[in-house]
Amino acid sequence: MQQSASRVQEVLTILENMEKALDEADKWVNEAKRSLLGFASAEGEKALTEAVNEANAAAQERLEKAKIEAEKEAEQILQQSKGELTKLREKIEHSMEKAIELTMDAILGEKML
Repeated sequence: MQQSASRVQEVLTILENMEKALDEADKWVNEAKRSLLGFASAEGEKALTEAVNEANAAAQERLEKAKIEAEKEAEQILQQSKGELTKLREKIEHSMEKAIELTMDAILGEKML
């Protein structure tokens, strides 16, 4: 009977040791989960920040291109307007010369208005 009690005690000791090992493994798994969740959260934030930065950079690039195109178009419109203004001034000057000529002719009696 003594030998059987000793065997039971030995089995109980082994079971206690296994339970302690399982508790330690459970603690390690829980710590690993927390660590992985923290890492995943940090990586998620990092990925989100990178995505936002990339989107901002792409938007900034598009805005810059649109600005350059708008400036080019504005310069073309300005040059076209300057050319049209020059033509208008020439027409006004030519009309003014004709008006002066007609007025002088009328004053001098050379032509009738």
